Amino acid sequence: MPPEGKERAMKDQNKKEILCFESSGKTYAAEFENIVEICFDTRLHSIPCQPSYFCGVYHYKGMVVPVVQLEEEKIPESRSPVLLILRSGVYQFGIALLKEPYIQAVDEAERTADAARRLSASRPREKAIYTHKDKIILLLDMEKTAENLVACP
Repeated sequence: MPPEGKERAMKDQNKKEILCFESSGKTYAAEFENIVEICFDTRLHSIPCQPSYFCGVYHYKGMVVPVVQLEEEKIPESRSPVLLILRSGVYQFGIALLKEPYIQAVDEAERTADAARRLSASRPREKAIYTHKDKIILLLDMEKTAENLVACP
């Protein structure tokens, strides 16, 4: 293999693709191993007396899946949210999105922090923080995020 080919192959080894989505001006991401499905034209069923970030439940392939928002932004009732169905361990849950998610390649050299450094005290927990071009991408720690958003205390 020519030297430039080896160099390109080494750079590609440091890259990984993640699924990015935006909420209240922040860019979050999930690893593909946690993604079950992206659902469009969804209909949520509300449940009374739940926290404000809890959107309701979604009937997904014979199961009732809790649906949350990462940030408390209002999804218009006239609009069906895009649902990102995720799995972490025993938990399966949905995140309601206003915009469609997109695939982003990031390089490990763009990783700026790990789980020890948090940008905020919000419910979603990040596993890593990437700076890619002009944006900060918060890679979610699915297990901790699921526990904070969906699991009963």
